[in-house]
Amino acid sequence: LSELPLTIRNTGDAPLEWTIAPAPGAPWLTAQTASGTVLRGAEAVVTVRVSRAGLGGGDFAGALNITSNGGNTAIPVSMRISPFTVDPAAVEFGSIQAPAEQTLSFRNSAAAPIVVNLTTSTASGGNWLTLSAGSATVPVGAVGAQIQLLANPGGLEPGTYEGTVTATESVSGFVESIPVTMRVTGLTLAPPALAFGSI
Repeated sequence: LSELPLTIRNTGDAPLEWTIAPAPGAPWLTAQTASGTVLRGAEAVVTVRVSRAGLGGGDFAGALNITSNGGNTAIPVSMRISPFTVDPAAVEFGSIQAPAEQTLSFRNSAAAPIVVNLTTSTASGGNWLTLSAGSATVPVGAVGAQIQLLANPGGLEPGTYEGTVTATESVSGFVESIPVTMRVTGLTLAPPALAFGSI
């Protein structure tokens, strides 16, 4: 989103005269209307806009300062810019009894090539989740890096196991977390299907 509405309501007994302005340090933040008057019991809607142009990836925080004859306040504003995206955003290995792989693809939305550092963690079961590489260099505007994600159920009891891949952009420190789920089964059937043919 690049714009959101902010509603100013007059709950007092007299006309409400107000002004709104971004706090210093947030040049990416603007309000469409800088001031106005709201009659008793009425409201005004101000369009608040953000601009991501020229900004690197990361989390941005600012505020809108509102002053009026009915009181003053500040509205916190936050914005996130991701320098990269990961596909898929969540990984489901399903029910497995042998090692399985899935591919993580990275797309660069920044203005220059980036390096994404990768780590894995698991909630239980030890080190069953690994990566084919610890980092990925991603060219601008392309799915320029693919990393293999390996789940190994060997030695694990039947059950559901959860893990996380943490991807961190090396310059901005921007972080994306990719949840991973694996189910280990303890039942096998042979053959997997029965076909009696024509009788």
